[in-house]
Amino acid sequence: FPVGDVAAAMTGFKALGVRGVSVTIPHKQAVIPHLDSIDPLAARIGAVNTLDIQNGLISGHNTDWIGANRALEEKMPLPGKKVLLLGAGSNRTLCVPTPLTNVTPQITTLDIESRHKPDFVWDLNVTPWPFDDNSFDEIHAYEVLEHLGHQGNAHEFFAHFWEIYRILRPLGYLAGSVPQWDDMWAWGDPSHTRVISEGSF
Repeated sequence: FPVGDVAAAMTGFKALGVRGVSVTIPHKQAVIPHLDSIDPLAARIGAVNTLDIQNGLISGHNTDWIGANRALEEKMPLPGKKVLLLGAGSNRTLCVPTPLTNVTPQITTLDIESRHKPDFVWDLNVTPWPFDDNSFDEIHAYEVLEHLGHQGNAHEFFAHFWEIYRILRPLGYLAGSVPQWDDMWAWGDPSHTRVISEGSF
């Protein structure tokens, strides 16, 4: 339905208990100042086509790019996203979904063990890591970060996370997993040298 006053419409959605709204031109940018939150990818695109309303809060998302990507892929090969997979051994699977999940990845692998035949053999405790600034759209690290540095050593902690920040492109994603801080294997594995909690991740 046509909307003349975007701010009033957004207030009305909340009052009526609407759970979701599809946004079309000319409002895809006009709704953004009235959101309570916006998906990072929608912010990067600069437009919203879907509103999700939960507990009186409106979040904005963009799904247009999925259809546009698929249409382009039917006509030409797309370069895809650049992904760095850290310490995954011989695995080449991206296990944690991100907003770029549907984009074909170009995966670069790094591991300390040469027997896994990674693209880069490197000890992540050695900084700087062997990549230029803004090299990757995503970095994936599954059960890796707890092996780096030492518990209580802030210098090491920030050195490692700085490297992640440095080599990620603006609005890039870090996706990963670590043992739960109170799990027996957080310290039960002798190769674990620090705990990464939900707060510090």
